[in-house]
Amino acid sequence: MTEFNLKHGDLEMTEFNLKHGDLVYYPVVSNSPIRVDEYDTYTIGRAYPINIPSSVKGEHSFTRDGKMYTCDKNPTIFPATQEWYEKLVRVYPNLEAPPPKKSSMDVIKAMLDDGYYRIPCYVSVINEEPNDEMCIDLLFDIDDSGSSSTPCRCVGGKWKYARPFDVKTGRVIVDYVDGQAVLED
Repeated sequence: MTEFNLKHGDLEMTEFNLKHGDLVYYPVVSNSPIRVDEYDTYTIGRAYPINIPSSVKGEHSFTRDGKMYTCDKNPTIFPATQEWYEKLVRVYPNLEAPPPKKSSMDVIKAMLDDGYYRIPCYVSVINEEPNDEMCIDLLFDIDDSGSSSTPCRCVGGKWKYARPFDVKTGRVIVDYVDGQAVLED
């Protein structure tokens, strides 16, 4: 029998708010992270907005905080992040580690490949993670030949670093899944 050496606070809950495109752990069903969908519960008729696809042992819906029912005391699904992996792997030792976060360039390439003509980005030549306090430009191409020190081709010129953002909210786009931008929390 496996002995769990957990101490108080090891599995302390951290608040989270799941949304479309997030990867989650559903350890009762799978050791691999699963990508969730989000539905408008009023038009689709689902009980809750977060959905585990039917390809994973039937279809299940959850609240945004990972509960199967609103009256549950604890979540059933958890964000597939390094923080949650470190907590859950002690109880579920065969759990797969979460995939590495996508780089801004990977997200931009996915958006360009999907047909985006111009992508609003925070840009910089010195800061690897440009933010809303820096320059803004419209990116239209990436020179990935490796020969350019400023690979981000934008309407206003060339930049070394770019991070795409949502024009409506100003939040950084951290992933692009099934034609939808996934925003930073």
